[in-house]
Amino acid sequence: MERIQLEDFLKYNYLSGIKVTDYGTIFVKTNAKKDKTGYERNYCIIREDGKTKQLTYDGNAGFFRVKDNALYFLAKRSEEEKKDEYNSVIYKLELDGGEAHPALTIDSTISSFDFITDDTLIGTKGVDKRIENLSVEERKKIEKELEGYEDIEECGFYLNGEGYTNGRRSRLVVIKDGKCQRVFDDDFSIQNYSISPDKSKILAVGETRKSPKEQFFSEIREVNTSDWSWKTILPLGHISVYSAFHLSDKIVAIGNTMDKYGLNQNPDFFVVENETIKLLASWGESIGNSVGTDVRFGGGESIVRDGDYIYFSTTLDHSSYIYRIDVNGKIESIIGDEGSVDCFSVHNGKLMFIGLRDQKLQEVYDENEVCLTSFNTSVLEGKYVAEPEEIEFENDGVTFTGWVIKPFGYEEGTKYPAIFDIHGGPKTVYGTVFMHEMQYWANHGYFVFWTNPRGADGRGNEFADIRGKYGTIDYSDLMKFTDVVLEKYPDIDKERLGETGGSYGGFMSNWILGHTDRFKAIATQRSIYNWVSFWGTSDIGPYFAADQCAANIDDLEGLFHRSPMEEILKNAKTPTLIIHSDKDYRCPVSEGYQLYSALVEMGVDSKLMLFHDETHELSRSGKPLNRIKRLREITLWMDKYLK
Repeated sequence: MERIQLEDFLKYNYLSGIKVTDYGTIFVKTNAKKDKTGYERNYCIIREDGKTKQLTYDGNAGFFRVKDNALYFLAKRSEEEKKDEYNSVIYKLELDGGEAHPALTIDSTISSFDFITDDTLIGTKGVDKRIENLSVEERKKIEKELEGYEDIEECGFYLNGEGYTNGRRSRLVVIKDGKCQRVFDDDFSIQNYSISPDKSKILAVGETRKSPKEQFFSEIREVNTSDWSWKTILPLGHISVYSAFHLSDKIVAIGNTMDKYGLNQNPDFFVVENETIKLLASWGESIGNSVGTDVRFGGGESIVRDGDYIYFSTTLDHSSYIYRIDVNGKIESIIGDEGSVDCFSVHNGKLMFIGLRDQKLQEVYDENEVCLTSFNTSVLEGKYVAEPEEIEFENDGVTFTGWVIKPFGYEEGTKYPAIFDIHGGPKTVYGTVFMHEMQYWANHGYFVFWTNPRGADGRGNEFADIRGKYGTIDYSDLMKFTDVVLEKYPDIDKERLGETGGSYGGFMSNWILGHTDRFKAIATQRSIYNWVSFWGTSDIGPYFAADQCAANIDDLEGLFHRSPMEEILKNAKTPTLIIHSDKDYRCPVSEGYQLYSALVEMGVDSKLMLFHDETHELSRSGKPLNRIKRLREITLWMDKYLK
């Protein structure tokens, strides 16, 4: 039995973007580049006979659609195409074989497209509204000027992973003869769209923002594809809409009213009629997959309409599943095994999904949950993959589940160090799916343990609602779990406990730093240190801080008392590694700066690892070289104080 090595994730195959069609099932396979500076993405197909084939090898797979036994995808392959940054090229690749060739050059940089007819497409394109109506030459001139500064006139002016977004909009466009024409003549910015089964109508979900406070709510417009006329069927102000679909003779929207549990309230299903909403079914749980792991790359669908049903993924307890709802509001389970449904597709009743099962890496599964691929079978063959052992415990009358994995070569009666890993969110979960970092630590000689405290997803709105309670009931749950783990696993050396977490887990790492000395080493990642500064600098700051802290900027004392900063400045003693990225706009790098400066001032052994040109997603989709450095630094920090 061999150990899992730190760099083994470079060998993993990451699957995403699955699409079931009449001609086979297409998806994207992503691999780390050999030079470790980025990733390569290629299209693959599972044919009707079950055979899997890679379709492209240039490593630049992007948005795609399938029509008439051909794959159509956005790409720029020739040097000439790459020179023109103001247009797009759709390539065509026959699925029966042959070379991809340009099928259509478009006079705008689109980000998605769908066929309405053979020669008419609908798509989306990103624009800067301040210059979108100018000629190419005029745009080039102004964009050159804008390289030296940002002219900010909107609140909500940058976004993690995208950079500065002031004035940026996403437009719905009709594409014909290579030319784009806007569907809406006002400032409507589209979030997503769906096409009716007969392609006669389009539902566009988006917003025309007049103030930052309106960004939570969505407007739904219905477009007639015969003449591209449109009407508003749900004005701004009712719900935050996830998606909307034509279903039989109704329009069904999935959305969050935010009326009882705020931003994190789970969505419900509504019928849209007469410019208002009527409840179709209350689901009471989340929609989408919030099971955490570091072995995904790329996205895919979590809500799909097919026939008379809307299919959706949902997180229940510590796993994600697929359910469906009909026009009468009847909800039924479709995929029910434990694990993670990362994305899925349904076409004419045929369902396929990409998922994580039984401590394995990603593969493609059918509607019977039969594994159809073996991309990652050999990667873990002969390696020690620790099996999570489940623990149930109670705190404040609430029952929780947690897990422990044992170190490589575990021998009963021998004392081992342990690492407590706390998930982000807080409205996400850790489950029993494969986590590279946890498995690596177990292979490196550590017990590893984790749980889902109050605030986590999968157990309804009330369980997830910790607004104004950060660091209270959730902290109590985590400390009780630590007590239970130490009691049930006496071979864990309680004097050699480490703790780490990112985002909300980073907040909690900081909270732990100020409230207990039971951990001998902490690695806090992309964390929150000071809610006051977070309020004014995070891309979600003003509304997220106010919602989650139950205190707005006019209540500085409320924000301050809910910040880890207060107790850290009084009590911090634990050696702390701080990991942050300078393009993390979700938990801005200033949070890491403040924490590091405070610990240095207090004489606490500490180190700040600052990653350049990385975002909040460093641990999941950062450059491979930086992901290696991050995990190595955390491990070395733990080794220094725990071994």
